[in-house]
Amino acid sequence: MAQAATEAKAEIAAQARKPRTLRLYETLEALDILDDLIAEHAERIALGGGDIESVPEIAELRAFAEEQFEEAAERWGLKIRTLLAEAQYVESEISRLNIIARSKTNAATSLKAYLKRMLEVRNILKVQTPLVRLRIQQNSRAAVTAISETVIDTLYAQGSEFVRRKETFDLDSDKILEAQKNGEAIPEGILIIRGTHLRVE
Repeated sequence: MAQAATEAKAEIAAQARKPRTLRLYETLEALDILDDLIAEHAERIALGGGDIESVPEIAELRAFAEEQFEEAAERWGLKIRTLLAEAQYVESEISRLNIIARSKTNAATSLKAYLKRMLEVRNILKVQTPLVRLRIQQNSRAAVTAISETVIDTLYAQGSEFVRRKETFDLDSDKILEAQKNGEAIPEGILIIRGTHLRVE
């Protein structure tokens, strides 16, 4: 019996010295080894009143295996807690960096709009230096608007295909631009404006 317990303990100890990533799994294997040993010596344990403590070799082995398991479980628990804390930190950093990114994007948009106005005032459409090229060019898509809300209401009342209904009525830009492209007549009161933007390269 003592020899079997010693061999089992040696096997458990050998498993405990393996790479950490496997130690939790292997400590569970150690408990399986203990269960097998208890089953093998069930009769002796029964003679001791069913108390494993009555068999010192097995009692010692159980304490050793349980200690190994608890240590491994503790390491995993601490690792999980660390990962969750790191994830929370990363999420907070993402939020903070998103705020900074939005701020910088808004600042760039404001500077771009101001520079565009200054160039347009002086009728300068292009600036090129060794480091940067600025161009004022037409937007790829024209903007569609009506001179007043009355125009939209009137078109809707007439069943015009150029008006679509949302919670309120607005112009169907896609249909209007497609009609213009095809050379169709556009109802009076609708303006098609192709704006410009500043291209920074």
